[in-house]
Amino acid sequence: MKNKKNEIVYMEINTSVSKHGINFKNIEEFEYFIKENKIKYIYYSDKKCFMVVFDSFVYSFSYDLEEGYYKTIEDYKNGMANDFTSGIDFYNAMEAGLKNQKEATYYKNSLFLSGKDYRDALEYDFIGEELKGKDYIPIIGLISKNDLRDNFYYANTAFSINYNSPRDFYETFQIIDCGIKSLDEFIEKYKKTEKKYDFYNTPVVKNITQYANNYFIYLEIKVPLGYKTNEKVDAAFFYYAKFAQYDSLSEFLASKVKPGNNYISSVRAFYIMKNTNNILKEMAKNKHNGFFESEDFKLLTTVLQDPRYIYPPEKKDEKHKYSDDEEYY
Repeated sequence: MKNKKNEIVYMEINTSVSKHGINFKNIEEFEYFIKENKIKYIYYSDKKCFMVVFDSFVYSFSYDLEEGYYKTIEDYKNGMANDFTSGIDFYNAMEAGLKNQKEATYYKNSLFLSGKDYRDALEYDFIGEELKGKDYIPIIGLISKNDLRDNFYYANTAFSINYNSPRDFYETFQIIDCGIKSLDEFIEKYKKTEKKYDFYNTPVVKNITQYANNYFIYLEIKVPLGYKTNEKVDAAFFYYAKFAQYDSLSEFLASKVKPGNNYISSVRAFYIMKNTNNILKEMAKNKHNGFFESEDFKLLTTVLQDPRYIYPPEKKDEKHKYSDDEEYY
């Protein structure tokens, strides 16, 4: 191994160099000894120690960890300062951009697909102690084709959660990358399909239907009782909110509405796709009657009985025609 001038080189070894030698009590004294004697090569191993050889004698510093080991003294000091008890967790945390052992343990037990997703969820308050309402997440509304393409990562993840949700208590609740690479492939996989039943023997609904340059979305997931832990549910809730185009937990929760009296289902509330109202207005102006006469629109209007949302009213009669100047909403 080549060594640049005045740089320390760390070298991993399989076993201790010798059973005999001097073991320093603390890392500061060990570092001082290395600097004073201008030692350039430091050895490390799974024996949880750092070692140097000086004048044919072995000097070392040993430490305790529940698992794994450190590869540099700086890593050791960083790990100790942030309460790491695992060298494996430390290096995984550094790669994922996590700060301490608490975050590393949570992330390891969670279903987040990347450290970035976890950090985003943490920044915007998706991670917390409250579980109520996060185990059942029905989403309904509209999204444009361009927004769906731009939001493809979260859409793919959200639908994969739904598609792979446990049908009984013995199946594992998981979030996976289904490997779908294109929007067309995504639509083909998740458009109206056969019903799938969950742990409670109720239909798991997954519905994405195209209307011109927009898509109607109806998606819901139930997390079985045995999986209702923060680490599992927080991730699913985060991906659903991001798919619905909300950046923060508070914004997503604010979209929640109760369905109207005409809605016959056990669903007590829905989360609304963020741009649903704007898309409805635009579709009304462009007279997309194919959507307004569809079962999807009937379903949507039984949900959106909320003053925050405007949508085209039902036609008074078949003879009624809207003029170019008349608003359809």
